Amino acid sequence: MHIGEVLPLVILGVILQVLIQAYIIKHCWENTHLSLRHKFIYILAITVFNLPAAAVYLINNREKSTERDNDFLDNNIDNNLRQGIFILLVVAFEIFSIRIISDNIGNEHYLLIVSLMAYCLIIMLINNLMVRECHRLLYYMLPTIQLLLAVSVQYLDSTYNAQYISIIVTVAIINKFPMSLAKIYSGAAFFTFLIGNTAKVLKYYSTLGLNDIISYLYVNTLIFLLIVVAFYSLKKQLLTSRNLDMALKRVREQAGQIEKMGALAERIRITAEMHDTVGHTLTSAVMSIEAAEKLFEMDVGETAPKLSLAKEQVRRGLEDIRSMARIARIGGEKGLEHEISNIIEEIRKISDITVNSIVELKTDLLSVQRGILVLAIKECATNALKHGCCSEIDILLQEYKGDVHLTFSDNGEGAEQVVPGSGLSIMKERVQSVGGTLVVDSQKGEGFTVSISVPIGNSQGGV
Repeated sequence: MHIGEVLPLVILGVILQVLIQAYIIKHCWENTHLSLRHKFIYILAITVFNLPAAAVYLINNREKSTERDNDFLDNNIDNNLRQGIFILLVVAFEIFSIRIISDNIGNEHYLLIVSLMAYCLIIMLINNLMVRECHRLLYYMLPTIQLLLAVSVQYLDSTYNAQYISIIVTVAIINKFPMSLAKIYSGAAFFTFLIGNTAKVLKYYSTLGLNDIISYLYVNTLIFLLIVVAFYSLKKQLLTSRNLDMALKRVREQAGQIEKMGALAERIRITAEMHDTVGHTLTSAVMSIEAAEKLFEMDVGETAPKLSLAKEQVRRGLEDIRSMARIARIGGEKGLEHEISNIIEEIRKISDITVNSIVELKTDLLSVQRGILVLAIKECATNALKHGCCSEIDILLQEYKGDVHLTFSDNGEGAEQVVPGSGLSIMKERVQSVGGTLVVDSQKGEGFTVSISVPIGNSQGGV
C-alpha cells in the first residue's frame, strides 16, 4: 500500500477532527453552565484525547431543561446528546475504515473502496452537522446515498469487516432523524444490508465454504439486527423519558395554577362573606341607631332597647370580621397543633377544667381548613365554659379515609334538645363552605359532643 493511495482519506480525517475539535472547544468555552475550572479541564481533555473527550463533554453537558420548541411524541433527543453520540460514531467509522483499508491491500477494487468510504464519511458529516429539515431534498436524499455507499463497500470488501460500516451508517441515521423517519430508514437499511450480503455470497459462492455462507447470511444479519435494534430502543427510551419529564413538569405547573386559583377563589369567598354578612349586620345596626335617634325625642323608654340592639349588631359585625380574618391567617408557620395547644393552655388558665387532647395529622392542611377547625374548637370551648358546667373536655383530631375528623366533647349538663345558636350556626356554615359536615349530639346529664368532618387538602401553594 502506497501512502499516496490513502493520503486523501487521511488528510480528510485529520481536517475533520481538527474542525470538530475546535468547534467543541468553542462550545465548551461559551457554556455558561460550567465553572472556569471545569471549562479548562474539558478543553484540556478535548485537546489531548480529541473526539472521544469531545463526545464525553457533549453527553455530560446535555440539556437539563425539558423545554422544547415542539410538543411531545415525535421529537428528537436533545442536540448535545445527539452530537456526542455522532462523534463517537465518527471515531468508530475511522477505526473500521483503517482496518478495511489495510485488509483490502491487493484487492482490485482497493482505490474504489477507499473513495467510497471517504464519500460516505463526508456525506455522513454533512447530513448530521449541516442539513436541516428545511433542506427538503438533501434531508431525505443523503441517508439513502449513505446506505448505497455503505452496501457498495460491503459488496467490494474481501473481508468480513465492511458490515460494520453499514451498521455505523444506519445508527448515525437513527441518531439523526425523529423516530418515525428513523423507523423507515432502519427498515430500508436492513433490506439493503440483506441485499449486499446476498450479492456478496453469490459473488464468492464458488470459493466460500458452508461456514462462510452461514456467517454472511445469518451471523452478520443477526449482529446487524442486535446493534441497530438496541440503539433504536435506547433512543426511544431516552425520548420517552424526556417526554415523561416534560409531562411531569406540566402537571406540576398546572397543579400550582390550580392551587393559586383555589387560593384566589377562597379569598373571593371570604370577601363576599364579609360583604354579605358583615354588611347586612352593620346596615341593620345603622338603621337601629337611626330609629333610636328618632325615638329619643319621642319616647326615651323605647330608645334604650334600640341602642342595645344596635350595639349587639355592631359587636357581631366586628366579631364576624375578626373571625374571617383569623380564618385567612390561622395555621401559619407554627401549625395547627400549636394553635390547639394555645387554646388548651388558655382554658387551663381561666378554669379548673381538665383538657385531654389527641392530635394525629400527617397531612399539612390548607390554612382555611386549619382556621375553620381552630375557630370551631374555640367556639366549642367557649360554649363549654359558659353553659356546659363541665369538669372535663376531650379533643380528638385525626385523619381517616381522606378526611380530617374533629371530635370535641365535654361532660357537662347536656340538653334533651339542641337549639343551635348563632355560634353553632356560623360554625356549621364555615364547615360546609369547605365541603365538610358538622353534627351536634347531646343528652341530658351526658354533656355535648360536636363532630366535624372536613376533606383533606394539601397546603402547598394553597391559601
